[in-house]
Amino acid sequence: MKKRAPPTPEFLMAPISGRRLPALRAMVLVLGALLFFAGPGHAQTIQGRVLDAGNRRPVDGAIVRLLDFRSDTVAVTAADSLGRFRLEFPDGGRFRLLGTRLGYRASESPVFDAPLQADTIVVDLRMEPAPLPVPGVEVTTEQTNRRLRQFLGMSPGQLRIRPIQSRTIDDHVVRGHDLSEMMSWLQVPNLQVLRTREGPCYQLRGRGCLPVYLDGTPMTPRSVPSLPLEMLNSIVILLPSESTAYPAGAVHLFTRGFMR
Repeated sequence: MKKRAPPTPEFLMAPISGRRLPALRAMVLVLGALLFFAGPGHAQTIQGRVLDAGNRRPVDGAIVRLLDFRSDTVAVTAADSLGRFRLEFPDGGRFRLLGTRLGYRASESPVFDAPLQADTIVVDLRMEPAPLPVPGVEVTTEQTNRRLRQFLGMSPGQLRIRPIQSRTIDDHVVRGHDLSEMMSWLQVPNLQVLRTREGPCYQLRGRGCLPVYLDGTPMTPRSVPSLPLEMLNSIVILLPSESTAYPAGAVHLFTRGFMR
């Protein structure tokens, strides 16, 4: 016994009259507009290299910030061992790059326009060396605790997860670990390290990914893997509701330069 095909809706069977055609066209235009505006936003991408202005060698570990016309930080990342960096941001506009690193003068790129839905924009930075005296480079535990107290508004000893200090970080640098490998190795209570297409996810108690900050500036998940571990001085993991400034919790990465 053959199964009957489901009946065709009447509005598809009825002929399209001259009166109904304009209405149908209008409906198609409205649906098209809704699909266009409901689609995902187009992320802009800026990439380039940070190089020594004298010998043109890569400046690895340089912090690269994307600044808007108000000088607010839109995105931040760090250059890898080859001096390469990559930044993503949602909207177009007028921007400039700011590069900083210990032993170098801060360097800014010329202002440039980033039109909406543009192709990848390539901008390089040249940094002038500014050698530092040896006594000022090392960051002591007292300096770190004082700086953390100023930034967090509370003593590091009050945190439920103890800050990860430079000695522990240096041990993992020797092992050749990156940030995510180190976080997995340390087995921080209730913290799970996940690898996703967007980048690493530091998930606390099965909830959403904790936001990651570099020297107080938000990082995109894609930029976290390019962060050289050896440039970090300390890592602070804030639990939800532990800080009024970060009620959802956070992973704070602090560079040696920030702690000075």
